[in-house]
Amino acid sequence: MISIIVPVYNAERYVEQLVNNIKNQTHKDFEAILVNNNSKDNTEKRLKELIKDDSRFRILFESKQGPNYARLKGFESAIGEYVYFFDSDDRIYPHTIENLYRNAIENHSDIVIADYVEIDETGEITKRCKGINYSINDSSSIFDPEKTFFVKMPLWNKLIKRNMLKKEYFAFSSIGEDMLISLCCVANSTKISYLDKEIYQYLVTENGLSYEVTLKNSLGILETFKVMDLIFDNEFRKRYDEQKVYIQTQHLLFRLMRSILLNKNDRKIAYMQLTNFLKTSNYKNNVYYKKSIPFKGASFLLTNLFMYKVSSVILKPFLVNKTLQKVLKKLDK
Repeated sequence: MISIIVPVYNAERYVEQLVNNIKNQTHKDFEAILVNNNSKDNTEKRLKELIKDDSRFRILFESKQGPNYARLKGFESAIGEYVYFFDSDDRIYPHTIENLYRNAIENHSDIVIADYVEIDETGEITKRCKGINYSINDSSSIFDPEKTFFVKMPLWNKLIKRNMLKKEYFAFSSIGEDMLISLCCVANSTKISYLDKEIYQYLVTENGLSYEVTLKNSLGILETFKVMDLIFDNEFRKRYDEQKVYIQTQHLLFRLMRSILLNKNDRKIAYMQLTNFLKTSNYKNNVYYKKSIPFKGASFLLTNLFMYKVSSVILKPFLVNKTLQKVLKKLDK
């Protein structure tokens, strides 16, 4: 059995699509756990109407606000061998669960990683994304965890064996909490396989939390990384420290670049806290960072205060240009 877990918050306009996406799965042996994350609209009422004749569906309620509170609630209630998370405003294909599960069984995998697409609010595909962002030479497409650290880290393009997940992996921060779950599961696994199929449609909106630039979101990643450090130090005994530091460096440099869009006072706070975290990680001695010319260049421009101020003046007009942002996003394969 597959446990499908979906946090649902103020999603009244999407719940019919959500329920139909799940009901239309060709793989019928599933439980769908829909967690109402304290919605203020008619989400729960509509859900009850849509699932009343299907015993495979359950609605849970979580009063604490945040997708990981809802995911944890669903995980603690799940009984499936594998768990699949997705978001209420996104879409899955009829064969999504079947394709993921078949790959998992054939390869005896702890985790299956697949491709996905990004769509806009009209449903048009704006970008195609590979689940594995490096060349595949292994005909079996099976990887050890060390190599798989550098895949893209959303939860919804992965099928995860339930015993790979632990309560501690669910951080209650505002940014990067799904990435932390993915990374911890990868570190906890022994076999990971790749499914070369698109299985998910991710809705990208201009007002999405991941794209909103505020001081809270700029610094929210630090709370995620503090939890990550504790887990990796205690559970994995620093086995994956090089990978962890490199991933953290990538995200911190990205947040530094985005912080250019903040007002002057918030920008100063973001710069100080983000660069302080970077310094404590000793990232310049990281084996992966040393090989990355783009990240060395980004570090030069963004971590030196004088260059950061110069970069703020030069880059800000480009960062606020939505047309340019869309072009750059399409180039980011």
